[in-house]
Amino acid sequence: MDGIPCRCRQRGVRLGCAAEVIPADVGQERSTAPSGARALLAASGFSMIGQGAALTAMPLLAASVTRDPVAVSVVAASSYAAALLVGLPAGALVDRSPLRSTMVRADLLRVALLAALGLAIVGGAASIPVMTLAAFGLAVGACFFDPAAQAMVPAVVGRDAPALARVNGSLWTLDTLGRALVGPPLGAALFAVAAFAPFAMNAATFLVSAVILRSLPSAPPPPDREAADEGLWVQMRAGLSFTWASHALRWLALGMGAYNFGFNVAFSTLVLFVQDRLRVSEAGYGLLLSAMAVGGLAGGLLARRGHWEVSPAKLYACALAVQGLGWLTVALSPWVWVSGLGLAIVGSASTAVSVVGGTARQLASPDGMLGRITSATRVVGIGSAAVGAVVGGVVGRVLGVNGPIGIACLAMALATVALLAMRRAA
Repeated sequence: MDGIPCRCRQRGVRLGCAAEVIPADVGQERSTAPSGARALLAASGFSMIGQGAALTAMPLLAASVTRDPVAVSVVAASSYAAALLVGLPAGALVDRSPLRSTMVRADLLRVALLAALGLAIVGGAASIPVMTLAAFGLAVGACFFDPAAQAMVPAVVGRDAPALARVNGSLWTLDTLGRALVGPPLGAALFAVAAFAPFAMNAATFLVSAVILRSLPSAPPPPDREAADEGLWVQMRAGLSFTWASHALRWLALGMGAYNFGFNVAFSTLVLFVQDRLRVSEAGYGLLLSAMAVGGLAGGLLARRGHWEVSPAKLYACALAVQGLGWLTVALSPWVWVSGLGLAIVGSASTAVSVVGGTARQLASPDGMLGRITSATRVVGIGSAAVGAVVGGVVGRVLGVNGPIGIACLAMALATVALLAMRRAA
C-alpha cells in the first residue's frame, strides 16, 4: 500500500511539505515505444494471476501437512523475512544491472523454485521446511523483480507524470485483479483437484512473463564509473541516505509505514471479527474480501485518471483518514453489506495511495537509484506491516475481536493529525 492521488505537474512536481519542487529534468529519459508499457502490463497481468493462485494454495498446502499454527505461520513469515533481509542489497544490485535482464532472471528463478516445489508435492516430500525455503526464495525473486519493474516504468514511458500515473494505475489494477479477485479462487479450485496444480500454474505464468519481458528495451543502468567501483554496502548506504535526505522520499516512506501499520493491525484478526461479531461464514468472509478487492479496482482507476497536487505528508494524512473511515464503518455497522462497503473504501484508498505514491517516488528519484529507493521504501512498508500484524494479534488476545480495529482507527487518527501538524511545521 503506497499512496493516494497526488496531483503532479509535468514540468515540475510539487512533492514536499516545504514546497519542495523536483525539476522535470531530474533523471529525464525519452519515452520509448508504447509497446514497452504494453509488454510490461501483459507480463504483470499473467504473473499476478499465478501469484494469487499460489499465495492462496501455500497456506492450504501447509495446513494439509500440519495443524500446528506456529508451523503454518512460519511459512507465511518467511516472505517477510526475505524482504527484510534481502531487500536493500537487492535494490543496490538492481541499480547496477540491466533492468530487463534482472526481471527475466527473477521470473526464471521463481519458475525453477515452483517446479521444484511441485515435484516435492508429487513425491510426498513437501514438508514445512521445504515450503518455507520455497516461500523465502519466491520472496527473494520479488525483491529483485519489483524494484526493477518500478524502475522500468519511467524507462518505457518517460518522466511524464500523467503517463506514469496511467501505467502505475494499470499495474496496480492488474495486481488487485490477479492477486485478489481471479487468482485466489482459481488457486483454491486447482488445489482441490491436485495439490501441485496451482504452483504449476504460477510457474507457467512466470515463464510467460519472462518471454513477454524479452520484448522490452534492454534499459541498461546509467553509466556511472564511480558507482561501478563502489562496494555494495556503500551503494546501499547511498540509497538510504538519499531517501532520507529527500523531503519527498522521506515522507513517502514514513507515510507508507504508517499506512501499512494501521492496515495490518486491523486486518490481522478480521476473519475472527466477521465470524464472531457479524456471524459470517467462510464463504461470506471471502465475499467481504472480494468487496475490498472491487474497491481496490475502483481506486486504481481513480488514481489512473486523476491529476493531483498534494505534499507527501498530506497525501498519507488523507489516505489514513479514508482508511480509518472504512475500518470504522466495518467496526460500527451491524449489517454485513455495510461492512462490505467499509472494506471497499479501505481497498480503494489502499490501491489509490499505492498508485500515486509510486508515481511520486518515480518522479522524485534520479536514474540509477530507483531500485535502491524502492527497496528502502519496501523495507519500511513490509517491516511496519509485520509489526502491525503482531500488534493486532496481541490486541485481539487482550481486548477481544473488536479491539484491533478500534486500536487501528485510533492509531490512524493520531497519525493523520501528526502528519498534518508536521506538514504545517515544516
